[in-house]
Amino acid sequence: MLLALGSGVGNEALSRGTGWVRAIGRSSYEIYLVHMLIVLGLMDLFKRLKPATSMVPLWYLAMLLLSVLLGLGLSRYYAQPMNHRLRGDASARREPTNALAPESGPD
Repeated sequence: MLLALGSGVGNEALSRGTGWVRAIGRSSYEIYLVHMLIVLGLMDLFKRLKPATSMVPLWYLAMLLLSVLLGLGLSRYYAQPMNHRLRGDASARREPTNALAPESGPD
């Protein structure tokens, strides 16, 4: 069974419904970067509004959702395009060289 899974058998079946988890995983660094902005901002608002204790789970859920959504947006609209642009520009500027290839010179 391990050999079958290792060779790719069942990947499609096992990955159904996990696209959202994989998207969060791909954007985890951006989510990490922005989550404290959301947490600190909403905690300040929470302290000023002083809501009922029963509302704490909703505030936590709001912090979590806003952090994930802002991180996904940052990844999709800033980090990924910038990464493609930087990598594309770098590959266009320099030609690949093969140091082991014999130099062709005048004969």
